[in-house]
Amino acid sequence: LTATACRLSGNGATGLTVRGRATSAELHDCEFSSNAASNLWIGGGSAVNLVSCAVLGSREGCGVALEGAGARLLAAACAFDGNTSCGVSVRQDAVVELRDCSSSGNTGSGLEVEGTVDPADNAELLAEATLACTAPPPPPLPEVFCLVSGGQLAKNGVHGCLVRRGGGLRVTAGCELSQNGGDGACADGVGCELLVDGCAALGNGESGLFVCSGAAVWADSCRLGGNMHGDVAVGGRGSRGRLVGCAFDYNPMTALRVHMGAKVALRRCTMEPRPAAAPATSRASHRLRQLRSAGSQRQGGSGGGSIAARAWTVDLVRSQSVQLRGRGSVLSVDGRAFFPSEEEGEPAHAAEAEAEAEAEGGLPQPQRDFTSWGGGMAEKVAVVVAEDDGGTRDGGAKEGAGGIMGDSGERTAELTREEVGREVRVKRSGTRSGTRDDMDGREAAKEADLGGAEGAAVPAGVGEKDCRAEVRSSKGGRTSS
Repeated sequence: LTATACRLSGNGATGLTVRGRATSAELHDCEFSSNAASNLWIGGGSAVNLVSCAVLGSREGCGVALEGAGARLLAAACAFDGNTSCGVSVRQDAVVELRDCSSSGNTGSGLEVEGTVDPADNAELLAEATLACTAPPPPPLPEVFCLVSGGQLAKNGVHGCLVRRGGGLRVTAGCELSQNGGDGACADGVGCELLVDGCAALGNGESGLFVCSGAAVWADSCRLGGNMHGDVAVGGRGSRGRLVGCAFDYNPMTALRVHMGAKVALRRCTMEPRPAAAPATSRASHRLRQLRSAGSQRQGGSGGGSIAARAWTVDLVRSQSVQLRGRGSVLSVDGRAFFPSEEEGEPAHAAEAEAEAEAEGGLPQPQRDFTSWGGGMAEKVAVVVAEDDGGTRDGGAKEGAGGIMGDSGERTAELTREEVGREVRVKRSGTRSGTRDDMDGREAAKEADLGGAEGAAVPAGVGEKDCRAEVRSSKGGRTSS
């Protein structure tokens, strides 16, 4: 079928149905509108080419619906706008290619891509692997990929584009994924692959990019910002993402969320800092209350006490713009790995500090970097260690500090940043053998303690063990300096 400048409107079913292997249709400058079902239905291995066509305002179905392996749609400079359901629906390994097209203002999503993976089958395979104590099977790769090049998937009631049931979709060449009621782009389910290249996802009602339940997203040179629930969210065991050269505009909620065992890698990405003159908002105060409530629940309490936070910065990526939560979640930023701190008994990260600063109208205070050890901190650690090993707070501890810090390389290796951040609480991790200088320092501390016990002389015939017992009993009445 070949048609030019035709109108197919107001029909009781579809405007045009194309089905059957080796069946094809080519339409130029045609209009499909106000049909009761989908304006255009393609299936059974058929192929349709649309050039400068308008597929508008279906009363019940989609603008264009494709179903079944072998069904194919190639559209250039077309509009799939204002339909009751989605603009374009692709199911069961059908293929669509949209070039410089618009699928906007639809009640559903702009584009829906659905593969053939059954989530129940994958859950069964995962359960079998768990019972057998073996690694879960790798997710299947999509058999076909749909392509969107340029144009826009914007201002739809649900998502800009949705990929599920093992479908594959690539969105490239500056396509606009903005101002949708849901996510700009969403991938939901095992085996789903979403590739986004050079696109913008701005001002969506939920997230700019949302990936869950074992799906994957690969984003390159994209701009993200102004999305109500954060710009990028990756959650669920097996979900993964890789973002390269992406720019995050400042978002008062969060730029990136990595939850529930997901794994995300960032390369050469930038996150815009909070504007210095941004006023406090009621939304920020509400967000602070939510975070404090969640923190108190994690800690098993009901109050809203102060929440500790450990901030970090890698190039232009800041912890204040990231949420990393859930056992097994991993975030890699330019080769540096981060893990959820609740696994170590600490709150999730510095999102609470950022929210508190935002609610108060101030900037978060950067925490002290304990990577390099100064003289004062070294002395403080030495005093605590010497006291813990039997020294006193005065002479004995100071003499013990010389031996303990004599070989700073090996000794400070046992004191991690986590321990220093907890007010220098010494954790005896690994071996306690230490170096020869450590042992000398401890002995010096003990000897100084014994020698300084009010100048008392050791009576003849009293052994060292009895002498130490007398000194301990005399300490009960002595006040430490």
